Amino acid sequence: AQMTSHGVLSPSGSVRVTPSARVERRASWKRALCRRVSTRNPSHDVRAVVSRNEASTTTSITSVSRTPDETRPPLRVVIAGAGIGGLATCLALRRVGVDAHVYERALVMKADAGTAIAIWPNGMKALRAIGSDVEAEVTERGAKITGMTLGMVDDTLAGDTQAEVVPGKEVGAGELSQGVRTAPDSNADTSFLAVAKQKLSAAAMKAMSKAFPVVLRAKHGAGLVCIRWASVQGALASFLPEHVIHLDASIVGTKVVEFRDGTFGVAVEFEKRDGSPYADDGPVIADVLIGADGINSKVREFVLKDGRPRDNGRVIWRGVVNASKVAASFAENATGTENETNTAYPVFCPEKATVLSASKDSTIGRTTCFMDVGGGQLYWAAGCLDESIVASGDDSVHKNPDKGNCAATFAGYPDVLACLQNTDDVSLYTSRVLDRAPMGVGALQKALRGVMGDTELMPSQTAPISLLGDAAHPVIPSFGQGGNLALEDSVEIALALMGCDRATAPAALRKWETARLERTVEAQIASFLSGSKSYGDEKLKAALEESGLTKETIDKHKARFPDFNKTNDWLLAWVPSCGTAQLAELAPGRAMALARRAASDAKPSGIGGPGDEFGSNKLAGFLVGAGLSTLLSLSGMDCPPALASTYTGDGFTFETPLGWRIEERPGVSSGKTELFAEGVATAPVATLSREPTFTMGAQGLDSLYGTSEFFGEKVAGARRGELVVSRQTTAGDAFIAEGTAYDNDGKTEKWIELVSVHCRSGENARKYNLSQTVKLTAATHDDAAFQAVVEIANSFALTGGKTCAAGQ
Repeated sequence: AQMTSHGVLSPSGSVRVTPSARVERRASWKRALCRRVSTRNPSHDVRAVVSRNEASTTTSITSVSRTPDETRPPLRVVIAGAGIGGLATCLALRRVGVDAHVYERALVMKADAGTAIAIWPNGMKALRAIGSDVEAEVTERGAKITGMTLGMVDDTLAGDTQAEVVPGKEVGAGELSQGVRTAPDSNADTSFLAVAKQKLSAAAMKAMSKAFPVVLRAKHGAGLVCIRWASVQGALASFLPEHVIHLDASIVGTKVVEFRDGTFGVAVEFEKRDGSPYADDGPVIADVLIGADGINSKVREFVLKDGRPRDNGRVIWRGVVNASKVAASFAENATGTENETNTAYPVFCPEKATVLSASKDSTIGRTTCFMDVGGGQLYWAAGCLDESIVASGDDSVHKNPDKGNCAATFAGYPDVLACLQNTDDVSLYTSRVLDRAPMGVGALQKALRGVMGDTELMPSQTAPISLLGDAAHPVIPSFGQGGNLALEDSVEIALALMGCDRATAPAALRKWETARLERTVEAQIASFLSGSKSYGDEKLKAALEESGLTKETIDKHKARFPDFNKTNDWLLAWVPSCGTAQLAELAPGRAMALARRAASDAKPSGIGGPGDEFGSNKLAGFLVGAGLSTLLSLSGMDCPPALASTYTGDGFTFETPLGWRIEERPGVSSGKTELFAEGVATAPVATLSREPTFTMGAQGLDSLYGTSEFFGEKVAGARRGELVVSRQTTAGDAFIAEGTAYDNDGKTEKWIELVSVHCRSGENARKYNLSQTVKLTAATHDDAAFQAVVEIANSFALTGGKTCAAGQ
């Protein structure tokens, strides 16, 4: 099934369309004169020159003055890979005013793609830093865990039937006791004292299971959410304009390029599945390239050339199944077992719970995981060392060999078998456990200088490229931290690049890498050591040699992190560098400037082809092809700027984004003006109403509301919402209030209202005291549309007086 959430991506799915998303990328005929660059060979470094005219053609839709930082063209960032890390990074960057675009090789993003992820407190705090709305959306789509059980499995005991633990269920002979799953024992002690001990153990386990999430939140500031991988992907994408996510775009070449002003950028070539180029006007030009394209990263290959990832000799079978169907199968298959706790979920994993177990004998190395991931779905995973795999040898039952091998290997696990029974062949994921040796900051930054291909560079000059997530620091899933570390990366790289331009971005990336790798290296070592406990001496020795970890490094790590709990606490205790602040609060001017460009530009701002220089009104050059040194000057060709239009009303004016439509609804003594975003024909984004001002407000705005704060509180109360900010326009011509409220479907929407009292235009206005009240109102879920209306409100100005009194 394709994604049909309020996000973007799936061409045939229902998508949320923003004004910026409706703008199609149009290839300029002028850009067609530019030569395409062949960048298929990542080892062949070519320096290229791109000219840039620093004079900005930024077109404001408001007459309010802005700081130089707000009018400066935003940094352009290309992100390879639209996984969780890539989408989170794109969203985080855009919330601090960086023009980020993400490129993904998949044709569509499906709602049932992948399996599941546990987002631990550190990951939830990262989402919260990006925005509380993002954290809420992800939580809503998953399962907020309220119970957790950890257990050990004794695979050495005889017997085929193995019972399961259920929090709150009395434990009897043959069932889980103190977290150890055992086979039935005919010699079990059934005395009163033994049974009492077992009941106390069950009660203690129930209390611990329910207390764990509470303690987690109290200690680390967030809880645990289990969710489908595709649901996280969809939630993140739902906050992004459609035009910044590019599908069917596989990276096939990368070059570092030099601009005429002496700064550096990247030229990235993408290709479609059919082998045709993604863009018909050459490679994509950007100021920064971020590789978030997974453990087999093409960006990493270009920079480090360090080969394939390391196979850890372990296999994992995984899937997502209908919980109620598993409950029925388990009750039917397990003799004497009934689904007592909840008919919608199996007895071994209740609703809003997660259950983990591992072999008591580490040389067997079997592990299982069950998680409620929301929506009545259950994630399951079963893994073991290669040496413990049992080949089925019978294809008559399971035509899929992977399914047969899983069933044979976990024949004594009725919970796994019930899940496997309800997992079709297409939905069964069989994967190897892969990782890479920890990447030192020195080696990375040396490689980044190497791809520049010029020995005459200044010491501070390095490639404007970086890596994050599994492309930078893949981990064995011992702590379940892979996706969580990527979410941390997204916040920290946004903070690092916030406010940067093309000249300062490389140094900011190097500083970010130094800080992040200090943490991620420790996480990689900890995950490797924890995951290799079942290797045995000989295999562990070989693995250590391959890892490149020295005894000194391991001893130093163990001194700091002596056990699993110490490491886990350190991982979960992470706090963003911005503390409790959210990214949108840190650079509101830059973020609004980016939204303004997206809402009003004639084509998507930022990422483009050769000659499509951001902020330049001249097409002054083009990217030189491999082996060419000729620079073709096209400086005489003017690129038309994107202009805003001015609306002139009866005693007032405001500016609207390019392409917006205005429709008048006149009345006898009052009237309305409706504002429609480009491409939207059905409902207006905002409405401006006009009506006569009566006695109480005849002396102006202050006499009607007194202060902007009072106005804001009154509007918020009428909307039954929350006031975020209230203010005056720069000239004091109007009061503006912004806030949030719930719509009829219970979804949070943003609202804005403006009010102004003034004298109408015309020669008789003052003579007859023709004062009027103007109100601009809008409520929307669309961030880009909302920001556009904010700028319309900011641009509001009076052409008549604030009152009709003489001298006003």
